[in-house]
Amino acid sequence: MSTGMSRKNRSSRGATMVEFVLTILVVLFVFFLLIECCLWIYCYNVMADAAKAGVRYAIVHGSGVSSGSQSGPTSGTAEYCSDSDSSVQPVIDEVKKWASFSAYDTTGMTVNVCYLDGNNEAPNRVRVTVLNPVVPIFSFWGTAPVKAAAQGRIVN
Repeated sequence: MSTGMSRKNRSSRGATMVEFVLTILVVLFVFFLLIECCLWIYCYNVMADAAKAGVRYAIVHGSGVSSGSQSGPTSGTAEYCSDSDSSVQPVIDEVKKWASFSAYDTTGMTVNVCYLDGNNEAPNRVRVTVLNPVVPIFSFWGTAPVKAAAQGRIVN
């Protein structure tokens, strides 16, 4: 009889450590993937809220208010969309203010404001679309852009 470990015990000594390492790698991957998905969903919710805030701003600051605080085109009948016009800049600024609460960088975000009936008079419609090219923190996959939109009717 030998006084040391049996042959079976010696050959399986490192198996527990190998199994632990493989298991912990899978658990960590799933954990970080879950965090990334939660951050992406949070970013989508923030962008959707920002689009809603932009629509609300455009609705409240339609043609029924003083000319100094109006937003959007004051005349026209065809659909009007812009992402840089001075008449929609206050709406874009409002969206960017709300979007700054996102967990991701919003410097590459584009905001498109559309007056679907051509101008900012009641009862015309306005739509705000927000597109943020998200760069994942852990980068398990490529860039997944976040796109959100909101639409409302000017009532003032």
